[in-house]
Amino acid sequence: MRRNGKKQNFMTVPAAIRELEKIEIVRQTDKNYRLDHAVTATQKEILKAFNMTAANIKEQAIEINQELQSLKIKEQKQIVSNIKDKYDAAVSELEQLMKRRDELRNKELLDAFTSSDRSFDEIMTYLRGEISSEE
Repeated sequence: MRRNGKKQNFMTVPAAIRELEKIEIVRQTDKNYRLDHAVTATQKEILKAFNMTAANIKEQAIEINQELQSLKIKEQKQIVSNIKDKYDAAVSELEQLMKRRDELRNKELLDAFTSSDRSFDEIMTYLRGEISSEE
């Protein structure tokens, strides 16, 4: 048998696993996930045993990035939806409070009008800001 200068079966299974565990993706400053380092020659040799290449690893990193971005978008949509629901509830409560305040003011105004000894015309003249000629 001819020797080609390479050692065959040069790694144990635990050593190969440790080597492949070094392949990792990290979140970059632009908030995208990418491979932290290029795939090494040793890692490429191990990947060949599984009919994989460095390009497969890069494609998987891109897919993971896209999935994580989609999840983040979904989470943000849920957060916005929850905040919008709270906002709508607060606006509704504010409208009810203002309506109740206006009802109380109208009732107070009507009570003042009915208990007043002034005539309708006198009150309307006063409300319009007209000056009465009798004074």
